[in-house]
Amino acid sequence: MGFATLIVANRGMFIGGLAARIPALFFVVQFMNIGAASYFFGWGIPAFEGEMSLVNYFLGGWLIFHSVQNNSKYGKYRTLLRSSDDEEYDKLRQDVIDKLKKDEA
Repeated sequence: MGFATLIVANRGMFIGGLAARIPALFFVVQFMNIGAASYFFGWGIPAFEGEMSLVNYFLGGWLIFHSVQNNSKYGKYRTLLRSSDDEEYDKLRQDVIDKLKKDEA
């Protein structure tokens, strides 16, 4: 149940750019991904022993894959957010410069 919840959190945090606007959410989910993957690699789910221990490696690998994928998405969202902020900043800066030139004249 916890694994399924973590997979849903991985998908859900990027809906509407939520992770880019709330960085703490992104880092909490990433920490949970790495922590759960470490658990699967180190101890695993007790029901999957012997030949079934491969399932633990698969689940751990899946979470590592999500971590890498999340980092890529987060970087894209942050770049997109920064570029829109830069446009607003440039517009505001130009307005101030125009106002100063108008006051000098």
